Amino acid sequence: MRPLSILLFIFLSPALAFGNQESDRLKSHFESVEAHLRTTDVSDWPTSKQQARKHTLDALRRYRSQARFPKNTNFSDTNVPAFFDENGNRCAVAYLMEESGFEETAADIQATQNFAWATLCST
Repeated sequence: MRPLSILLFIFLSPALAFGNQESDRLKSHFESVEAHLRTTDVSDWPTSKQQARKHTLDALRRYRSQARFPKNTNFSDTNVPAFFDENGNRCAVAYLMEESGFEETAADIQATQNFAWATLCST
């Protein structure tokens, strides 16, 4: 099983209703998170966990580069995140869950807790 601990760390910053300025802010945030995590020494971790971590960080880089961040049009006047938006854009946690083999769990969260904060979701 691949570690999920990175996922909650990445989602510390909310996805607000946004335009280009918010998209730029999110790209900068994810770039900073990735840079910090890539410089963290994990050499004492088992090889399998190091590889899973690298896979997740590479996925985070793709997510940032694609810049298809969800826009919560259901609660656009508040600070409520969207796990998936109406166009199928995923938040970082959902994207990384799917990239790590947890598609079913991501779909369950979308169906039952799509507008919940990641730290409040339960499976």
